[in-house]
Order: sequence, then C-alpha cells, then structure tokens
Amino acid sequence: RRTAPAVAVSAALLLTGGLLGGFAAVSGLLPAGIVAGAVRTAGAGNELVSGSPHLASFIFTHNVLVGLIMLLFAPISLGVIGGLLMILNGFAVGYLGGYYFQLHHLGFFACGIAPHGIFEIPALVFAHAFALRVGASMVRPSPLGWLPGMRLALADYGRGAMFFLPLFGVAAVVEAYITTAVI
Repeated sequence: RRTAPAVAVSAALLLTGGLLGGFAAVSGLLPAGIVAGAVRTAGAGNELVSGSPHLASFIFTHNVLVGLIMLLFAPISLGVIGGLLMILNGFAVGYLGGYYFQLHHLGFFACGIAPHGIFEIPALVFAHAFALRVGASMVRPSPLGWLPGMRLALADYGRGAMFFLPLFGVAAVVEAYITTAVI
C-alpha cells in the first residue's frame, strides 16, 4: 500500500514518455534516419545470437542494471534520474510504435513488444516505484525520523525486488527465445 502512489507516478511517467515518443515519430520531430543511425552505432560490436542463453543473460543483466541505477541514484536525485529513465524507456517504445504506425505495420510492432513487454514493463514500473520511494524518503522522512524511513524504504525495495527481479528474468527469456522467433 505504501508504494501505490509511486507505482502510479512510475506508470504515468512511462506513459508520458510513450506518448511523447509516438508524437515525435508521427510528427517527424525526430527523423527516423537519426534514430536508425544512433541505434546502429550503439549496437555495433554487440551482435548477440537470438534464441540463446547469452542473449537472455544480456537482457536480464541490462534490466537489473537499470533497476540498480534507479536505486543508487534515488537518494541523490530524489528519484529524478529514475523518472528520466522511465520517460526515456517510454519514449523509445512510443517512438517505435509511432514509426510502425506510419508504415502501417502495427502488428509487427506488437509482435516485437507484447510477448516480453507484458512482463518487462510492469517489472520496470515496480523497480522505479520502489526506487522512487527511496528518493522520497530523503524529502519526506517517516515520523520516526530520516534513518528509520530510509531503512523502511530500502526494506520495501528489497521485498519489491523479490517480485520484479523474477519478472525481469521471465521477460529476458521470453524476449530472447519467443520475441525473436515471432518477429
């Protein structure tokens, strides 16, 4: 219950990023050529074989790293870094959705996002929500004081991790084996 408002904020940030990304793609605000070049550059030297344990491990490690970055920077940035990561993730998915919408290939987009997205998106929202609570404990400490509030927020993050880490794992396996087979 304590995390419900943070979950709502996290989901809203992800949705906002998605809407902004879709708008950027459809309006031509961010040309597809620039995005394609950036993706090619970022992916250079990182060729992974689809349907392999190595790919699943890479995806899982990446997702856990994003969750840890949100947690580690939460006290310093009061949750802002995690919020920016949520908007950025939403923007990327929204941009792809807008791009494929223009190409009339939304089915292809859905096949590339839906199989693993049903696990990865909620896991990302929960990872950010629990990290956001850690950042919020810096601004609004519990009635017992700052340190007990931080301990409570970190304990909640640990309990939440028992939920979102397995979701990240399932998402990684689904993305490595099923999503790559579907598209």
